[in-house]
Amino acid sequence: MVSEAVGTIVDTNAPLMAAGFDSLSASEFGGNLGIQFSSELPSTLLFDHPTINALSGFLSPVSPVRELSLGL
Repeated sequence: MVSEAVGTIVDTNAPLMAAGFDSLSASEFGGNLGIQFSSELPSTLLFDHPTINALSGFLSPVSPVRELSLGL
């Protein structure tokens, strides 16, 4: 999902904001993740969890059954 949003492959430890997200796209991405996980996520999601690894760690308890494909 991240790669689709920014148009390139992103290292799992790279800051997502440096990979091409701005505040608007970060908010939209967080909203789309909320829809995918059927969960209300904070609007500051990518600021609070700035890498794919951090984001995956946050989302794992939200939906432990789903396999995360955030950057792969």
